Amino acid sequence: MVVQKKIDQAISLIKKKKFRQASEILIILKTEDINLSFQFKYLLGVCYENLKEKNNAVKSYSDALNLNPNHLPCLFNLANLYIDINHIISIDLFKKCLAINKDFEEARLNLSSIYLKIKNFVEANKILGANYYINNELNINKLCALYELRLHVEFIKLARKIRKSLNQISPKLASKYYTALGVYFLYFRKINLSKKYFKKAVALNKNSRSKLNLRETENLEKIFLNLKKMDTKKTNTINSFNKSIFFSIAKNKIKIAFVSSDFRQHAVSYQLYDFLIYLLKNFKDNYDFYFFYNYISEDNITINLKKNSSNWFNIFSKSDNEVFDIIKKLKINILFDLNGLSENNRNSIYYNKQADILINWCGWLTSTYNKNFDYILGDSHVFENFNQSFYLEKPLVLKRIWSTISKSLIKNQPNFSKEKNSKTIFLCPQRFDKINNDELILAWKEIINHENTQKLYLSNLSFSDSHLQNKILKKFKNFNCDLEKIKFCYSNDRFSYLEKFKEVDIALDSHPYSGGTTAFELAYMLIPTITLKRNHFISNSTYSVNANIGLQNCISSSNQEYVSKAIELSKNNTLYNDVRNQIKNKVFNEDIFCHKKFTSDFLDLFRKL
Repeated sequence: MVVQKKIDQAISLIKKKKFRQASEILIILKTEDINLSFQFKYLLGVCYENLKEKNNAVKSYSDALNLNPNHLPCLFNLANLYIDINHIISIDLFKKCLAINKDFEEARLNLSSIYLKIKNFVEANKILGANYYINNELNINKLCALYELRLHVEFIKLARKIRKSLNQISPKLASKYYTALGVYFLYFRKINLSKKYFKKAVALNKNSRSKLNLRETENLEKIFLNLKKMDTKKTNTINSFNKSIFFSIAKNKIKIAFVSSDFRQHAVSYQLYDFLIYLLKNFKDNYDFYFFYNYISEDNITINLKKNSSNWFNIFSKSDNEVFDIIKKLKINILFDLNGLSENNRNSIYYNKQADILINWCGWLTSTYNKNFDYILGDSHVFENFNQSFYLEKPLVLKRIWSTISKSLIKNQPNFSKEKNSKTIFLCPQRFDKINNDELILAWKEIINHENTQKLYLSNLSFSDSHLQNKILKKFKNFNCDLEKIKFCYSNDRFSYLEKFKEVDIALDSHPYSGGTTAFELAYMLIPTITLKRNHFISNSTYSVNANIGLQNCISSSNQEYVSKAIELSKNNTLYNDVRNQIKNKVFNEDIFCHKKFTSDFLDLFRKL
């Protein structure tokens, strides 16, 4: 009875929000009664949670659950505490909540929000199901998941339903709705509609990320206009650093920083991981290296980079002003942004210049349209016939190739003794939006319909969406392509994705948006890639890889030449074997993608200046 009275006294204090006094009563309680023991441990967790003592709250709730594993409020509170500590545990706890009560909307909302935050859109969509909810926060989460999965028909249906109840939801939530619409229309290059919805989002919530989306949309509008106006005017690509900066730091170590959301299992790290690790291990006495990571979760790549770097900053939860101040105080000399305007970028931190030199590299193969950037880093091939009018950045030219590939992250072994199929199997591993253009499909038509072509594999995770499959098939059908020869394939893991390469003979590069990491991966797996060079970095990334290997038979200057070279390589087995042997010799004997050679080229660029 004494214990029960103390518990009742603590409950009364909790209701009055006197959590410290309540915790002092509860912490000394002991009893053999399981129910009473559960009660005071749970209440102690509530006190600690409100006192912002997370570790104590986690321990108290965990102790309570050991006594009553199915107590819903306890499970829910503990799951919320783990959101910022360990999202895997948090996910598991929210799932238990829903297993006990499938109508527990708060648990469903928080679980779906975690999945959206860690980019697991398939699970987010699965958790949200096919329902339309009274709780519009759930509907907005569902809308985001549908967009990310490119389930456009379902997205539009849900967007129309939400629109009917817009006057009943908060301005902040309505702002999220308009942001989702803005992003959706931007995907389809509907710039005016996109800007319209971003403006509505900002009007409803001045702190909305749509303010940044709006700026980026305006920048992208310039990029798309420039891509349409491509010409062949040559521009001087002399590297011309501001020498005064280097004189001023000559007596100290140069401070080099890298900013990215992609220091993890991502295409950017698949290129740069080995280079960055080698740089950190072998040149830390000559340079100070800084890493600014803009993502919530970590994997083995993140952990290894973090372990080798003495200057690691996670900026995901920091404001733009905070990040700007950190970089400014560190007096960074050269800052490489590896995101550009790609997903999860922090381009907004560069609206004021916080480093001596800003360089756009690797994650965004065109201009950021930010006047504070000094250079875009590439090689002579990507800048061939370079048109400066497309860029605010000046070209900065590496000796050989614009990037490299991290062999340590590839678990696949190429098939060195592969014989070409009697009829050719082609492959394009690019995402839907890179191949969804009439010019490319018109060129592919002749290749697909040729008698020597067996199949064209479209291998990309974006084609897990049946809507996108049907959309691209419709386009192929409009050009009278043989649809029986087109096959979709996709994989969630990189090993299976690269193993598929062993089945194919020749890859077809997309244009005008060329392959990036895929160009390196295809060469590593000994797959010749037919590419079309133009006068823009974003169009010449695969051309650079082919040129460095010496594959003139795979480089074309027109659509007609692109088609003829693909068909010639398909029919001529002697030529095909010569090309594969050339790739094998360059990639494995001469080690053209050696991260040590690349590091030497990278540092030489700065030493010479």
